Amino acid sequence: MKLRLEPTKHDSCIGKAKLLFYKTRLIREAEREINESMAS
Repeated sequence: MKLRLEPTKHDSCIGKAKLLFYKTRLIREAEREINESMAS
């Protein structure tokens, strides 16, 4: 059972990290677009 539980825990950690990375990237892109639209 240990061998089966370890990979799933690892995968969920990677999944959370990826989600966080994509979220921050989307927020940064949105902020950049807002700043550009306000500047023009």
